[in-house]
Amino acid sequence: MKILVLCLFLTSFASAPTTCAQILTGLDPSFGNGNGYVITEVGMGDMVVLSDGRIIACGTNLIKFNADGSLDNSFGSGGIAILGGSGTAQQIAIQEDGKIILCREYVSNGFED
Repeated sequence: MKILVLCLFLTSFASAPTTCAQILTGLDPSFGNGNGYVITEVGMGDMVVLSDGRIIACGTNLIKFNADGSLDNSFGSGGIAILGGSGTAQQIAIQEDGKIILCREYVSNGFED
């Protein structure tokens, strides 16, 4: 069984790998770059694991990973789809036909709706 964690780092992004390693132990070295984790700046949102093991994460952008943690280059531009506009995707769902549905906050005049 694999456990996936979506973290929000309120400290320097540069310190994120050290923080991950301190929080998580017993990481699977077959995932990521041999260290058991990947760090991609996506903003805070949601994450789903597809039936084939690939992972989709959302936040300020939409990112698709292969089951081994590498970016899925067949998705968006190098695995990342820029959402544009203001706000952050908060939730993600996958339809039976594979289409992605996002629930996104909308920011207008500084107020969130």
